[in-house]
Amino acid sequence: MQDLLSGILAQTQPKQNTTATDTITKLCDRLLNSTLLEDRRAAVLGLKGFCREYREAVVTGGLRGLIAELQRDRLDTETVKATLETVLLLFMRDKASQTADVDYIALWLADEFTQREENITLLIDILENKDFYVRLYTLQLLAAVLSNRTERTQQCVFAAPLGISRLVATLDDHREAIQNDAVMLLLHLVDGHPDIQKLVAFENTFDKTFIIIEREGGVEGGVISRDCLRLIANLLRFNSSNQNLFRETSCIPRLSNLMIVGKGDANWDTQKVKNLILVLEICRLFVVEGSLGTPANQNILFQAGVLMNVLRLAFADSTNIQVRAMALVATADLIRGNKEIQEKFANIDVPYISVSAPGEPNHVQLEPEVIPVTQALLNWALYNSSIYAFDLRVGASMCLEGYFSNNNGTRIAFLEDAIDAYFQDNRGPKNARLLSGLLDYETDARTDPYRTWFACIIMLHIFEGGQELKDLARSITIGDEDAGEEVVTAIQTISANLVASLQYNLDIRIPIAYIMLLSVWLYEDYDAIDDFLTEGSSVQSLVADVSQSSSHNVLVEGMCTTVLAVLYGYCTTSSPIPRPVLNRLLISRIGRDSFIMKLRLLRRHSLVRDFNPSEILSAEKDATGLPSVFFNRVFIDFFKDRYSRLEKVLDRDPNRDPISPEAIEAQNELAIETMENLQKELEVLKAQLAATEGEKQKTEESLAEEKQKAETSLASSSEIMVAISREREELEGKLKDSEAAIKKLQDHVAAAGKELTDEREKSREIERKLGNTAQSLGLERNKLEKRVKELEDNTRKANSRIDSLEKDLGKSKERALQAESALRALKESSANEKAKLESKVKQSEDSTTYMHSMLEELEKKNKQVSSKSDQLQTLLDGFKTKAKELQSTIDSLQLGNSDKDKQIDQMQSEITKTESHVSAQEEELKESQDTISKLRSEIVNLRDRVSSAEDEMKSSKESFNQKLKSSQEKLVTEAIKSSDLQKQLDVKTVEIKKLQSSLKESEEKMDDLLLVLSDLEDRLQKKESEEGQNGRDEDEDEAEEGEDKDEEEGTQANGDPKLEKINGSNEESQSEEDSEDEVD
Repeated sequence: MQDLLSGILAQTQPKQNTTATDTITKLCDRLLNSTLLEDRRAAVLGLKGFCREYREAVVTGGLRGLIAELQRDRLDTETVKATLETVLLLFMRDKASQTADVDYIALWLADEFTQREENITLLIDILENKDFYVRLYTLQLLAAVLSNRTERTQQCVFAAPLGISRLVATLDDHREAIQNDAVMLLLHLVDGHPDIQKLVAFENTFDKTFIIIEREGGVEGGVISRDCLRLIANLLRFNSSNQNLFRETSCIPRLSNLMIVGKGDANWDTQKVKNLILVLEICRLFVVEGSLGTPANQNILFQAGVLMNVLRLAFADSTNIQVRAMALVATADLIRGNKEIQEKFANIDVPYISVSAPGEPNHVQLEPEVIPVTQALLNWALYNSSIYAFDLRVGASMCLEGYFSNNNGTRIAFLEDAIDAYFQDNRGPKNARLLSGLLDYETDARTDPYRTWFACIIMLHIFEGGQELKDLARSITIGDEDAGEEVVTAIQTISANLVASLQYNLDIRIPIAYIMLLSVWLYEDYDAIDDFLTEGSSVQSLVADVSQSSSHNVLVEGMCTTVLAVLYGYCTTSSPIPRPVLNRLLISRIGRDSFIMKLRLLRRHSLVRDFNPSEILSAEKDATGLPSVFFNRVFIDFFKDRYSRLEKVLDRDPNRDPISPEAIEAQNELAIETMENLQKELEVLKAQLAATEGEKQKTEESLAEEKQKAETSLASSSEIMVAISREREELEGKLKDSEAAIKKLQDHVAAAGKELTDEREKSREIERKLGNTAQSLGLERNKLEKRVKELEDNTRKANSRIDSLEKDLGKSKERALQAESALRALKESSANEKAKLESKVKQSEDSTTYMHSMLEELEKKNKQVSSKSDQLQTLLDGFKTKAKELQSTIDSLQLGNSDKDKQIDQMQSEITKTESHVSAQEEELKESQDTISKLRSEIVNLRDRVSSAEDEMKSSKESFNQKLKSSQEKLVTEAIKSSDLQKQLDVKTVEIKKLQSSLKESEEKMDDLLLVLSDLEDRLQKKESEEGQNGRDEDEDEAEEGEDKDEEEGTQANGDPKLEKINGSNEESQSEEDSEDEVD
């Protein structure tokens, strides 16, 4: 098999560089398209041979094929192993990319895997294969992808089914290489991803990692233990859920046991030191300052014995100095802010040992002195002058800071012990004294500047407790007044030491330490300010150092300016150096601009601007070999918070004392009280506002409902208005049609008048003929007299016919009355419709009322016109019949002229009477024409008025125009019936000839007809009296015109068919109106 593979590799290796690309292309094609497993495996092995020298070409042509091969042949161990190894080789940099900052090919590979979650899921599934190399290469490939595309890989693993479980399960593999790679993969996978941290932790990872650590020998287990501890740290960092799980699964005792070191153990290799530091950092993760769960975790760790194990590690005789320093830092976190633990901590005694430099044996005593832990910490902070012990000194000072944190009782007790120790030197020379580092000028300060620095730092942490501690420190005095010694206060002593350190050019850490302490101490403390100003030489020295500094050190000048700003800011006019004097001194010697500039330079200095308290243990060393540590957190916070006030201090009135802290506190209390009152008032106003808002909301809801109702009614009203507007348009159209019909009727009347005029002319011609024949007729007058009698009989008969016609006239009048009643009913219906619409359209009420009145007048006028037309038509009919009878009589007379002279005379008299009657009728016709003209003018006026009221007519016009429309339709039907009536008139003409023989019988009926006519005339006169004199004149004119027309038409045998047609059409229209009224 090996020979076969070697032969295949030999064949696939290119003999010349120029053919490598073609060979890689062929191998990639074979990998994608081969159907045999052996061919695909051979292609993979061939590509593997080109990975180092032709990395980019292999990635370009074969990467996707390699990933597809993993999917297709993942059950074949040999193929999967070769494929994974090939891909891993592609992640390794070639010679061309060794010097590049970014490996873009590796990023390309990682992107190809992470663009599809299925690829990561595939790699996780391959972990199920138990083969050593398959598992190992898969873990390494996942780690490579994760290192290049961390976030995307985390998302893919998090989304993969059973992804976390399978990765954690690899920790159970006892093969060391797989276990190590699994730990490294999980270590980087959980970093910065809380969700993955929780999933990994709940897969029992803590227990598995502790098993590995214990199997490797604890903290002495080398790199594997270190990686496991790093994994635990990443799972616990800022994840309270995992911290709770860690506590609940009894992992804290196992963690505590890792800190137990054998007595006299001298094996402190680098890996063991790193492992122990990791264990201490894991402890600190539970007690992060400011976290809500820190107090509970402190108590749990204390009960589990973690604090005691940390202290044993810190004070063990053989402990490495770095581990010792980190143990003290961890102790500070374990007791910070917890008064109960702080009190128990203060009661602990520890064996104090001297710490040597690296490479030198520790000065282990046979019986180490047991002293309180606070004294041991103070000794380490002040006495270890070796530069190698700086971290230990920092750890000791931080441990004391944790001991003081949020506990003024421990501060006061510690300061009182320090005062007693300073004045009563009964603790031996081995124990450090805090006040000695502050008040005594040490001759070895040049060799150990940090002794004074740490003493000032410890005092700064004590002063964080407030004014009580400042006053206690200010009460310290040096010198026996009874023995004649000068009594000097602590502040004066420190200021003198500060001036001396500046004059003798000691290490700048010493004056900086003094100034840090004095700035915090003097701020807002008037008594301390006056105490400092008592020694005016100190102020002069500081001013001189700022204005005439030869070193031009920005830090020193800025710090001196800071303490001068504090002095001027809180001195008064009654101070040893009055405020105005100090102001003139600062302005004249330093100058305002220079004063501000030095403060700004200090503020902008990198050591102040970029200060980070966590970097103090890893600070770089300067040219002197000392760490570049100059400032402390307390002073930096103080300076940054009060910088704006210090910068503007010279702008304040020198003749005005500053406001005392008590006054400021009183003002603050008043402001707080005022704020509380305002807050209460605000709450009351909020409650009122809430109530108002509720009422407002209810009002808005009611208004919304009303608005909706109004909109609904408006919509319905708008619909009604639209319907009314449509009806109005229809009424206007119908009105126009009615006007056209009236105009047509007027044209017919005019034509009838013209025909009547023609008949009059014919009658005049007859009169002329009669005058010519008067002589001849004189002879026959007697005969005519006899004929007159006959004519009288005929007249009686005609009167009977007139009676019948009068009956027809009565019927027509009844129809007119029916039409009038129909119009009244129409008016009443319009009024009812108006009443119904008044509630909906109130704004149009007045206009509607006015329109009704106008319509009533119009109806009356129309009734009058119709009645007059009917009367005129009846009269014309009567005149037609009389003319016919006269014509027949004249014809008969013309046939017998010789025998009928008397009849002619009688006829002549009758003609004279008839002419007089015709003239009277003509006068009446003229009056009727005048009346018609007046009616026309009134109609024109009414039209104008109707046009002006068109906008207001909305509801009434609809019903009225409907009536008009029906009347028009009836007129049309009556016009159709007029032809039938004409035929009936012809028949009746024949009947009239037959009725001539029965005129005598009709005379009685003539009398009755006259009575009926008189009654009708009385009724008409009553109506005309109501309508006015003009109406009566119109009726008489119409009657006269009718008589003239009948007389003129007498010459015609059969009458005028046009007038008969008009009469018929009028009767038909009246009958249609009557029938419509009955229907209504």
